[in-house]
Amino acid sequence: MNPLTGNPILSDNGEPVLTVFHQHSEECVKRITKILLSISKDNDTLLVSSVVDPLPLARQVWQDLWAVSGTAPENCLYTFVEIFIFKYLSDLGVLQGFFSFRHLLSLYNSNSKNAVLEYYAKNVRPEIKKRFPRGGSDNTTIINGTIFVSKDDNAVDGYSVVFKKILERFEPFGTLENIDYGFKSKLFETFLKESISKKNRGQFFTLLLKLCALS
Repeated sequence: MNPLTGNPILSDNGEPVLTVFHQHSEECVKRITKILLSISKDNDTLLVSSVVDPLPLARQVWQDLWAVSGTAPENCLYTFVEIFIFKYLSDLGVLQGFFSFRHLLSLYNSNSKNAVLEYYAKNVRPEIKKRFPRGGSDNTTIINGTIFVSKDDNAVDGYSVVFKKILERFEPFGTLENIDYGFKSKLFETFLKESISKKNRGQFFTLLLKLCALS
């Protein structure tokens, strides 16, 4: 039932949605997600949604980051995942107001690029870490990039221009609410399979699992 209208939820062919829910079923999670994205006080029918694949976006960001930093591939991907998580949490409404992706972009209207990156480092990033604390076993959180923000949480000098460029790449891409379920594994297969060090491989997979849990 749609609690906003009191009517049965209908599939895209007009038939009532009848599902036996199991909390550990991946298909159940997908169905619930589709219901939440579809129903409203004006709609009882499941919408035909298009799944988005951010892999082309990841490739663009990878090139941007590598061109200015020349850093290891895993560091570039950690940073991509961090900005992805920031945009994703904003799209879901988890990050709102002063901590949202849209608010950060709006700061460029009246602030320098350096000031915006500093705002992200000192305000937005700590808020994400507060909501998703570090794990006790591996000491990672859902954001672990070090290209834009140092390990001691300071904005890194010289990267404010590319930071703005990457945010602007995410903006026209649209919402990240309904991403391809294979996207996480594609990141590893495409960019890191041959280059990621064995030392960091376990930590990277832990990060992927956290990303899977969010999506």
